[in-house]
Amino acid sequence: MTIKRYLAAWAGCTALLVLLVVTVNLWIDPHDLLGRERVQGLNLAKPRVMSYTKAYQVAPAKPVTLILGNSRAEVGLNPLDPVWSADAQPVYNLALPGRAIVPTGIYLRHAIQALVDQGGPGPKQIIWGLDFIDFLIDPAIPQTAHVAGDDGSYFIASLLQGQQRPAQWRARMRDIAKSSLSLSTGLDSLQTVFQQRDPFVATLTPMGFNPMRDYQRLANEEGYGQLFTHKDAMHMDAYFRRHRDVVDRKGRSALAFDQVRKIQRDCRDSGISVRLLLYPYHAHFLESIRLTGHWPAFERWKRQLISMVEEGPGPAVELFDFSVYDEFTTEPIPIAGDRKSVVRWYW
Repeated sequence: MTIKRYLAAWAGCTALLVLLVVTVNLWIDPHDLLGRERVQGLNLAKPRVMSYTKAYQVAPAKPVTLILGNSRAEVGLNPLDPVWSADAQPVYNLALPGRAIVPTGIYLRHAIQALVDQGGPGPKQIIWGLDFIDFLIDPAIPQTAHVAGDDGSYFIASLLQGQQRPAQWRARMRDIAKSSLSLSTGLDSLQTVFQQRDPFVATLTPMGFNPMRDYQRLANEEGYGQLFTHKDAMHMDAYFRRHRDVVDRKGRSALAFDQVRKIQRDCRDSGISVRLLLYPYHAHFLESIRLTGHWPAFERWKRQLISMVEEGPGPAVELFDFSVYDEFTTEPIPIAGDRKSVVRWYW
């Protein structure tokens, strides 16, 4: 009898603990999959968002404008900046850090379909930042389609596999259940609450923007010069390791161009205007491209994009090239060890 009472008490405590964890997870929503209201001092900042959080954020945001690209777009284009015109709002930042072009297309198609399913008109325009390094290929190796990872999300996996709506709905429920019921999410909830008072806590806003507060801490502690020294070394190493062309030996373009062309064509068919932008790389970065022998490919990349923009009728497709030497990209960088000087335009 004593053992039975012990087991019953243990089961009761376990059930109570599970109920408590689930309640906290649903309340705090640390991964921002449920769209719970954010409360100052409780869960306003979201330091534990998942890599696929944006797939859940985008439809409730009901964007007129979508921002696409990689981390440069995610931290550089703020949907709440006053520069956006009234007819361009709401703006949602759907940029995906560290991801190539294929997942960008998958997320975009999901966003368009989700907005239509809600009875809305869908986005009217996209602003898409393109990164040179995503187009570099080995000219001697035949290309194969890049397969995007699912980031641990059942829902993203269902999109990658081309599953139909019922399967996608079930996958979303599995994501939400995994996020709500797990003890690890309970720890994420606690971390979310405890970090609210940290002015440099990493977060993702409800409109998909990353304010890079954690980098502000690094800039304050190490100085902007040290950040640039570290990034310059990373860029040089990355480009020395990468191939030096955007076409193969038979003159065939990188598959990334085909992906951009497909998204451009899909947007035209849907009446969505497209504005492509080439990032305003700092002169340090431009010099990395030149010193590693990639400048001819850099210019060929731009010419290929210009040819793509000129293809076919439909809504406006424009290309803006900010990857030049000008007053912004040549902004002086403090020397290493200088922790007081501040860089205005760059991290």
